Amino acid sequence: MKYDPEIQISIYFKLFFCSLKQKQAEFDSARLQADEERIKLERNQQSENRMSHDLLLEKDRSHELTIDLTQLELNVKHATQDRKHNQEILARQQRVFDRELRNQKRREQLLKVAQDALKQSEQIFQKAKDNFNDIPNPDDLINQVKNGHNFISS
Repeated sequence: MKYDPEIQISIYFKLFFCSLKQKQAEFDSARLQADEERIKLERNQQSENRMSHDLLLEKDRSHELTIDLTQLELNVKHATQDRKHNQEILARQQRVFDRELRNQKRREQLLKVAQDALKQSEQIFQKAKDNFNDIPNPDDLINQVKNGHNFISS
């Protein structure tokens, strides 16, 4: 059997053309798959960029919250110090008030004792005055003796 060169070329050409079509189909399939992978990669990169952006926003928010928390803790510390300071002032004022109250009570007791002593002195003075008024005046006695009265009038 002899092969005709034209037939043989035609067969080679058909095989080559089929192979070329097959290669073209494989290339197109590979290109579609590469395009799909590129699209997936771009979507993943966009998703990663969004997540990175969200992460940065959350880090900023976390930092701001940490700053706020620190400020609030400092405010609480200052408020606690102010409360303690005010309590110390109130305790000091209470001690001063208690001391003044004790002194006032002592003064009132001393005043009562002094008033009682004054009343007693006034009573003694009044009794002495009454007793003194009961004693006849020496000038009157001398006048009575001169006038001839021998008795002492009471």
